[in-house]
Amino acid sequence: MRADPSTSLLHNMSAPPKTTVTWQGLSGLMGQLGPGGSGVCSLKYTPGGGAYGLAVRFALADDVTRLSASSLLERLGQAAGGSAERTLLAHIEAHAKALPLPDGCVVIQKVPGAATQWPDLLSVLAVLTKCSDAVWLRAKRPSLSSLARRRSVTLLVPPMFVHRIPGKHP
Repeated sequence: MRADPSTSLLHNMSAPPKTTVTWQGLSGLMGQLGPGGSGVCSLKYTPGGGAYGLAVRFALADDVTRLSASSLLERLGQAAGGSAERTLLAHIEAHAKALPLPDGCVVIQKVPGAATQWPDLLSVLAVLTKCSDAVWLRAKRPSLSSLARRRSVTLLVPPMFVHRIPGKHP
């Protein structure tokens, strides 16, 4: 009986089994906080010596107290064409596509003196509603319920995208 040549390739790879590949290129930017990595518990990280990029803060103004879709639309000067929530979400989606941010940004701890580049309400809504605790994603579906948990967020814009931000140059 002749051996199948494709199965002989599977076990004869250039790297022996159980090989671990590590890369330390950005290791100074974050540090591991506590145990993890074994699959038993999750890893948590703490910021390292510095952030690689520009910290940009998005925050709801203190006078924005009512967070319903209809009150936010009213504040934006927009009329609800049917469902207030659907209308607001459509405005958020359209505005998020136009923001000069990369398609994804890391959420970082509040940095003292972080620039607030887009203080307008629609930009803040576009960021806050498409943000998790770790990342902002342009393609993420906006969630108005996230406004109940978070009133501000600081994004780390990578250096190669800083030139897109009005008033900021590398």
